[in-house]
Amino acid sequence: MQIIELNLFDKIRKRSVPTLVYTPDEFKGSISVVIFGPGYDNIDLVYKNYSFLANYFVDKGYAFITIQHDLVEDNDGLETIDPKAVQHEAREHLYKRGVENIQFVIKELKARKLKLNFDKFIIAGHSNGRDIAKYFTGLYSEQISVLILFDSRRCRLKANSFVKILMFEANDTSTDFGAIPAYRDSF
Repeated sequence: MQIIELNLFDKIRKRSVPTLVYTPDEFKGSISVVIFGPGYDNIDLVYKNYSFLANYFVDKGYAFITIQHDLVEDNDGLETIDPKAVQHEAREHLYKRGVENIQFVIKELKARKLKLNFDKFIIAGHSNGRDIAKYFTGLYSEQISVLILFDSRRCRLKANSFVKILMFEANDTSTDFGAIPAYRDSF
């Protein structure tokens, strides 16, 4: 497995976007992609803690890209949000920043000509990263083949997002009402 560590910098937003790209040692042509968002942690760069998932997807022939959405210097993280507020709305600025990060990373990786196929990709995430994945899917569902969620708690997924969803839920938490549309809401 090849690991490419990139400390990308978005000049427009004046923001670092730490990124890891894992690929098989050898592959022919363009490779399918999984973009993964880690959980929230403004102290540690947790995007490096998911090599077990990278190993799984790379073994299956995918490139696995993990993006650090939250930075130590951020002053608007989850710890600043009122726990009594409607969480989908109170956290939306985090989701939007994550979407901008994903778009920026895709643009940068395309410019580097790494033979990664972003036409239709898998997007996945844990905790705040899964909410970013859902928000991105709600905006750009035509780009997503599968949405993989680890603890799908807060962000609402638009009912018109016709994407395959694989969801893992912890047994000590519950998903907020409306976070996953009911089947009947999809039509």
